[in-house]
Amino acid sequence: MSTNVGAIDFELLLNSNPFNKGLKSTTNTIKSSGIENLLKNIGKLALAAFSVKAIVNFGKECLNLGSDLAEVQNVVDVTFGNLNTEVNKFAENAITQFGLGQTVTKKYVGTFGAMAKAFNFSNKEALAMSETLTGLTGDVASFYNLSSDEAYTKLKSVFTGETETLKDLRCCNDAKCSRSICSS
Repeated sequence: MSTNVGAIDFELLLNSNPFNKGLKSTTNTIKSSGIENLLKNIGKLALAAFSVKAIVNFGKECLNLGSDLAEVQNVVDVTFGNLNTEVNKFAENAITQFGLGQTVTKKYVGTFGAMAKAFNFSNKEALAMSETLTGLTGDVASFYNLSSDEAYTKLKSVFTGETETLKDLRCCNDAKCSRSICSS
């Protein structure tokens, strides 16, 4: 059992006057000695250096993107020959239809087309299948909340006979489900 006999009140005060005087003195010393201008110049140089680095990095990224696009376009041109304009038209509309950018669309169509041609599909058949699978890639990515590259990898397995990656896309885990996508 405890008994409260009283209370003690401590009032602690902090005298900040010496600190404020020291801070003001330091500020005045910096201003009068020219260090202030030196610090400003160092700041400007650092800002300029970071700006130049950012511009150089941006330039490198632009060159990489341009190189990637040229490589992807080359695959499309070699795979589809004179039907490459059809691929270009498809890629222009893919962002609104499937949520896929032009470079990614051409990459997917080109790879799917090259695989289809390895199975002796004609250019038209390979193009039709490639466009269908590329559109499906965008739809699967959106529906299952996957990245487009992950959906692309899963659908690309169609050509190699792998089914494990596609089993992840079942709409449910009910063994009695009659939907074809759910059956194992």
